[in-house]
Amino acid sequence: MKTATVKNERPFLLRGAEVAEMLGCSRAMAYRLMQRATIPVLRVPGGKTIRVPREALEEWIRANTQAAAAGPSRPTAGRVG
Repeated sequence: MKTATVKNERPFLLRGAEVAEMLGCSRAMAYRLMQRATIPVLRVPGGKTIRVPREALEEWIRANTQAAAAGPSRPTAGRVG
């Protein structure tokens, strides 16, 4: 099955390996995030297929990056003031 693409040939729906590449994590971690619905997913009815809409993932990354950047800095473990 071929993944749907938009005009610039970027896939509209991402598979686990593509999610992992965008997030810079392992494929296993990407699938865990997908299975737990930590990141936005689309489940295809009647099957086990799970995909991540590219735009939803990009928005999730932006939202979580901003939240992390705005949060208080945490001290490094083992470091004394």
